[in-house]
Amino acid sequence: MNNGAQATPDHELERQICDSAVPKNEREWWAHHKIERLQARIAERENELTKLREAVSESIKLLSMDRPIDPRDVLRAALKGE
Repeated sequence: MNNGAQATPDHELERQICDSAVPKNEREWWAHHKIERLQARIAERENELTKLREAVSESIKLLSMDRPIDPRDVLRAALKGE
């Protein structure tokens, strides 16, 4: 344990690891780059989810119309960024 000393809050540790001005050892640089890669992947997944939500919403609107539309086509178009 840490002999009764209070642990550094998570947000402060992340700030220190992600701050390029703070000196780091090899492990900390690895953690810094890993955090950046994971944050980028999370952002990509959030963008994909947003596109899917929009496609589902559009599909629901189209399904309520009188013309036949395959919602899978709308989803495919959304995933391709059309």
